[in-house]
Amino acid sequence: MKLAKKRADMPWFLLLGEFMSSSATWTTKYSTVTLIVLSKSDNGDRSPYELYVTDYTKNDQVIPMRSNFWPSSLAETVLKIKTWDAALPVGKTMEQGRIYRMKNVRMIVGRSGGLEAKICERKFSEPLDDGGRTDFDAHLRKFLERKREE
Repeated sequence: MKLAKKRADMPWFLLLGEFMSSSATWTTKYSTVTLIVLSKSDNGDRSPYELYVTDYTKNDQVIPMRSNFWPSSLAETVLKIKTWDAALPVGKTMEQGRIYRMKNVRMIVGRSGGLEAKICERKFSEPLDDGGRTDFDAHLRKFLERKREE
């Protein structure tokens, strides 16, 4: 897998399927991602707040997750994102079934040995419109194409 160099004027977008857990093969550990919230998990007063998301790309480093909240065909595309610090209250307001863009998502290897992610900053978009025009947003357009194929 060859990744393009980051341009200073362009946010760094990666698909969840492009991340690998070996630091030797990682070009970057932080990324901007477009994804849909499938489920949320509140740990009460304990941090972090957990989001289960997908961008409809497979990643062999993710431990397949099964749930009643999404079809079993998505098991290998679901990523757990832990929201910490300033991102925690924003994560709690995100709506299940809505599409968001997140910046500075950091990929990590979780306790289970699989790929997970965390975000600590309030760098979330408002919910993105999945029914409107997408010609101005190539990342959203491609996301919606993958979603339709699922």
